[in-house]
Amino acid sequence: APDPRAWHASVASGSRLVVFGGDASGDGRPVRDSTARVFDIDEGAWTTEECAARPQARLGHALLSLRDSEGRECVAALGGLRGRDDAITTTCDALQKRLKIKGAGPKGEAPKPHAYGCAVVLRNGAKAVVWTGRPLSKGTDDTQSNKVFVLERDAAGDAWTWTRMQFVMGDKPAFRSMAACCLLPDGVSVLVHGGLAGYGDSGAVLGDAFILDTQLWVWSRAPKRVESAFGARAGHSLVCVRDGDTHMLLAFGGRGADGSERADLAKVVVDERTFKGCAVPPRTSA
Repeated sequence: APDPRAWHASVASGSRLVVFGGDASGDGRPVRDSTARVFDIDEGAWTTEECAARPQARLGHALLSLRDSEGRECVAALGGLRGRDDAITTTCDALQKRLKIKGAGPKGEAPKPHAYGCAVVLRNGAKAVVWTGRPLSKGTDDTQSNKVFVLERDAAGDAWTWTRMQFVMGDKPAFRSMAACCLLPDGVSVLVHGGLAGYGDSGAVLGDAFILDTQLWVWSRAPKRVESAFGARAGHSLVCVRDGDTHMLLAFGGRGADGSERADLAKVVVDERTFKGCAVPPRTSA
């Protein structure tokens, strides 16, 4: 099993849970190895896997499960810190060598160094939406604002391109870090909840929630049911799971409004009456 840690990242990879990085000592220094801890759901056991691409050890990052045009998967680490306020300078590091995340690709305008942002993967691994967290750029006038970026694979091949979404409209969330996000059942709407207000670690713990439509690129306020059920949390996890025909949002852990760590699991059913079109899964061809 993995050593105890915090500020790590995890992502589902088929029937496996991949965990990488984090702070194992509580002193703001990341786990000093280039291995991933993998939990096989079918076998019910943890294994250790070497990361062929040797990504930098980090904390406060995100993991993306991407796929090439042939369906081969690659887990990549996005952003993060090597230590307190020591930014990871590369934008996106592959844990495997299958996808050209480093070197020749991807092209376009990539996010500047940041930590404690969040990201989701769409279109079966062909597209990722990144919501940046705490900016870490040095010597720049990077404003304290959360920015939206898209990493997308070319439909004709395996070229990857970054795009900054400059004109995202609607009821935007206030600047924050350590928020949690997940993809809703419609496959295009991203729910963002909670986080820490402002730049540092001492900001207020937030409990508001927002939905980003990644087709129209418009923010809207999430149903009040989400905010009342989840409460104020930062540094927590958020997933959307399916139980038969029912989709549920699950929020676990995080720092609460009183500054203490939470260990509760909160649930919200994603029904069409409350979430409207966001609750309807995309149609699949037979």
